[in-house]
Amino acid sequence: MKQILTGLLSLVMTCHALGQDVSTSIASNPGLTTYLLKNIRFPTAAQRRKSEGRLYLYFDVDRQGNIANADVKNPNRIDTLFVNEVVKVSRTIPKQDARYEGQYLLPVAFAHVERGQEYVAKALTRQETRLVKRSRKRTLLSEIVVESYGIICIKRSLL
Repeated sequence: MKQILTGLLSLVMTCHALGQDVSTSIASNPGLTTYLLKNIRFPTAAQRRKSEGRLYLYFDVDRQGNIANADVKNPNRIDTLFVNEVVKVSRTIPKQDARYEGQYLLPVAFAHVERGQEYVAKALTRQETRLVKRSRKRTLLSEIVVESYGIICIKRSLL
């Protein structure tokens, strides 16, 4: 019982220290993840080349729930087709609930996976680690993975 209370107390303290309540973070909104997974496409040219990589979408949710200051960081200089796709979709993200006001960082991975295999998240590179550390004010969201199996494309979110 003491361990459970200690765990709950540390969770509350962590949420308080981060300045956000768990229920008011956009991370608790499945609608955003669903929207992004539905609309981000694996570019056909990148599928043919079996390109892959990870980039980061920075965005803010303002007091009215509008998406503002959307920007893509590409620390590993992956294929520009991926960057263009995420920029295109980030401009169409619908208005969110105003209670999700804040600054966010969303990793988006594009992976070419052989049939019958599962995607295994790759470790962060040195540049990615620096990027995430410099973004401490932003809430880091769960990575979205867009998988390509040749001409078949499957999308999912890592929890």
